[in-house]
Amino acid sequence: MALCRRRALRALLTCLWVAVAPCFAGLASLAVAASSAPTQGASPDAKPVSPAPGAAPEAAKAPAAQIPSLADDRALRQAIADAFWWGDYPELLRHYRTVSAPGAVNATGVRTRFLVFHDGIDQVLDDRRSTAAALRLMAQRLGELSAAEPAEPLWPGLHAQLLVAQAWELRGGGYANTVPPSAWAEFEALLRQAAEQLARGGETALQSPLAHLAMLKIARGLGATTSRMEALLDDGLRRHPWADWLIVVAMDHVLPKWGGDARAVARFISREAERMAYLSPDEGYAVLYSSAARAQFEHRLFEDSRAHWPRMRTGYQSILGRHDTPGMRQRAAYFACMARDRDAYLEFAATGQEPFVASSWGKNPQVTADGCARWATSQ
Repeated sequence: MALCRRRALRALLTCLWVAVAPCFAGLASLAVAASSAPTQGASPDAKPVSPAPGAAPEAAKAPAAQIPSLADDRALRQAIADAFWWGDYPELLRHYRTVSAPGAVNATGVRTRFLVFHDGIDQVLDDRRSTAAALRLMAQRLGELSAAEPAEPLWPGLHAQLLVAQAWELRGGGYANTVPPSAWAEFEALLRQAAEQLARGGETALQSPLAHLAMLKIARGLGATTSRMEALLDDGLRRHPWADWLIVVAMDHVLPKWGGDARAVARFISREAERMAYLSPDEGYAVLYSSAARAQFEHRLFEDSRAHWPRMRTGYQSILGRHDTPGMRQRAAYFACMARDRDAYLEFAATGQEPFVASSWGKNPQVTADGCARWATSQ
């Protein structure tokens, strides 16, 4: 049965890629070689040349007035989520164009503000109200919008995202052997439908990085090889150099829970740290291992992965030297605690005047933060 399942999946993949590839006009992962034409809204030189380790890329040195506050980002994320949930698509499109402006950064000062849009969409997809039935209705509406407004790049990618979310809602998040055969069939059919939706959008769909985001999720769900995942990522970053959150999504493929291992993660981060928009390689290294900790390693990052704390420390020092925020500072303090580097912890620790940022401290954040504080002052 398992062999039949693998053969059927390989056949599905082959059919999917062969059927979809011609529609993507040179998409690297599907048609082997990507076209060299720049994407609308993204100039060929939008990605700054990687500087020496520890140095801040020129594109990252945005005036402080251009950096929104954390409250601004939270309000925008909620507005995006509300517009998406209630079907206010003109408002959603307005927010999309705002965060897609060249050089727009979020409250960290060093990451693209498109992350706020991405998080707002995910807030809806992860909401308990987003049942399979609700996702189906939303996908139907997005399909109608894609057909009615074929020149708008946002709709195909967003529609595909909804189909992917619907597929996972039906499959569930358990191991493969816990998924009923009927759920597998629906899962695969919805992923294929999502790919076909993007194919219909063609080059218009690829003008939005949401198309590549959806394709990475489709490919991972259908068991694509690492080389295909890397080709998808390469094409996405070629078209949208600032969309470095695609790197974080692609990294899931090499995590142990998806069949990877610590060596594969280290190799991936070593390569991709050079391509993080607005970040130097050391800064990118710190941010990517932070993402790996959230996705897999948690408090055991330095035991179960090949993360090198001295390089992460350098990266965080560089980021905070350019734009100091409570969330980034406390994240650095958290890792210093996990690495048992007391001097670094005291360097990064909160002064008592800043708010506690729970998301910086991993699982059981208050207990973790209190334990780190006691450890740091115990000797």
